[in-house]
Amino acid sequence: MLHFLGSIEPHLGVFLATFIPFLETRAAVTLGLVVYHLSPLTTIGLATLASFVIPVIVLPLLGTLIAWMRTWHNQIDHYLDKFLNHKLRHHSGSFDRWGALALFAYVAIPLPLTGAWSASILAYLFGVKFWPAVIAITLGAAASSILVAAGILGGLRLFA
Repeated sequence: MLHFLGSIEPHLGVFLATFIPFLETRAAVTLGLVVYHLSPLTTIGLATLASFVIPVIVLPLLGTLIAWMRTWHNQIDHYLDKFLNHKLRHHSGSFDRWGALALFAYVAIPLPLTGAWSASILAYLFGVKFWPAVIAITLGAAASSILVAAGILGGLRLFA
């Protein structure tokens, strides 16, 4: 996949790399700065724009997807019900208290599983309203992109 992204137009490559689950802005910023040699501002802007698109597409589809998954088999419906209710009970206090700010902090940490895809799922599960969730996820992705870019640029200067 990264070989393919390295062979296409740089701006499109950075934009598309952001859509890779679990890698997202980390892969996109690395690709933009190290492989394509784009400016940090351009790279961060493209990664942030793509991170805006993810929850705009994913959030409306999650309800339909989960309802469809529940029709597969009684055991799946039972498991989803049990899992979702447990997670909601266990973590709902944090999301009730912090809401969109919790999503921002979650996405801003540039670690695997803390990107726009998983944040969109969390926003759906905890009932964060659509636009506050989209804005928090997008701003968190921008913060994450800035942190990754700073790390890459600092590392390149250190080892150059």
